[in-house]
Amino acid sequence: MRSCLFLLLWLATGPVLAARLITLAPHLTELVYEAGAGDQLIAVSSWSDYPPEAANLPQVSDAFHADYEAILQLKPDLILLWKEGTPVQIQHKLKMLGLPLWAVSIHKLADIPATLRAIGQRAGTEATAEQAAIRFEKTLQRLGPVQNPQPVPVFIQISARPLMTVNGKHLLSEVVRFCGGRNIFAELPTLVPKVGMESLLERKPVWVVQSTTEPESVWYERVEQGLLPRIQVLSLPPEQWLRPTSRMLKGVDRVCRALQTYKES
Repeated sequence: MRSCLFLLLWLATGPVLAARLITLAPHLTELVYEAGAGDQLIAVSSWSDYPPEAANLPQVSDAFHADYEAILQLKPDLILLWKEGTPVQIQHKLKMLGLPLWAVSIHKLADIPATLRAIGQRAGTEATAEQAAIRFEKTLQRLGPVQNPQPVPVFIQISARPLMTVNGKHLLSEVVRFCGGRNIFAELPTLVPKVGMESLLERKPVWVVQSTTEPESVWYERVEQGLLPRIQVLSLPPEQWLRPTSRMLKGVDRVCRALQTYKES
């Protein structure tokens, strides 16, 4: 009966919009602002530093913990969490507390504008979100996809210690593929696996794409030692490489340009 009454109310008044939002990942904070709903954010996760005004909001979570008491006191209409990144125990606890959750998952470039539109629908900012989504799609269309009959072998480095990469189902692997490259560890079953240097060297990458937080010198040292015949390293700011938002388009552009340079050389 209650569900029937809710349906009748929804049909009569339209969907119930989320006026009080909490995000539990920095990229979700950024997407909410881009979708025009930044004024509806009441709390965010740590490292939510873009746009700058996000840093003024209360922080109720980090990579490992959440302040459940603070979240309950804020009475959010909707909590956006990162399905693959928010710890399972946090997701479970929030669910047990009866809080309204939306687990956001971004595995493809097309998921970014789709998420912008979905935020707009939930927050009542459809027009702004649609404009942001269209800008993303038009920019991406100008960049590629790059058609390359011989994809450039690329090692995607997530961490140097331990040495970690991504498999073919990860968004970063799609970026490399979109730009005419080939993720040398695409076939691995784990989304973000640890790999050995010996296995990496056997696959003979010619490009390494990583964050600027990782040193480049170690790769050139391996060339000098004769472990690699040739290598080029592209280091991107984390916001252009590790955060699935519209700023990632700058990273996509740089990856495509880099791989095209290798192809022409």
